[in-house]
Amino acid sequence: MAHYMNRRDTLQLDLRYGAGLRAAPASHGITGVSLGGRGVVVKCWMATPTTTSAHLRYLTHGKGTDGTDTTLFNAHGFVRDPRAFVHAASDDPKQYRWVVSLVDSSQLSLMRYTQALMRQVEEDTHHPLDWLAATHRDTPRHVHTHLVVRGRDRDGQVLALPRTYLYQRLRSRA
Repeated sequence: MAHYMNRRDTLQLDLRYGAGLRAAPASHGITGVSLGGRGVVVKCWMATPTTTSAHLRYLTHGKGTDGTDTTLFNAHGFVRDPRAFVHAASDDPKQYRWVVSLVDSSQLSLMRYTQALMRQVEEDTHHPLDWLAATHRDTPRHVHTHLVVRGRDRDGQVLALPRTYLYQRLRSRA
């Protein structure tokens, strides 16, 4: 049986642009890295919505270039005030949190990339998702994007993403 990566596992990929992809040992079961494809690491975990406000503060405070604050964004663009998202998420049964790190992150607009990825996730799951993201540039060699996905879709339906989707399909889509 495969062991899928969780948030406590360490990343064992060389994420520098142009560096060869060195996969972690087979026991880690990291998926989403394929020959001819884009090198990507996706970490997924579930959290309780009670920590949403604090987590969003962490995602923005000092995580931009040279320690500046970064701005949250969603499918429509930048989000200056996440209070409506935090309030709406307070009744959710759970919350999904993801980190997406690309080998060639310096070559892309990570906001547009993340928006396209989330459109694909919506299409795959047949749910209109409510999410916020922030790109961390505080470590120049490991630029990555954090996503917070509500446990309910925009229609108010409980969102239950299957583990097989989170640990296999999502990574292959990324």
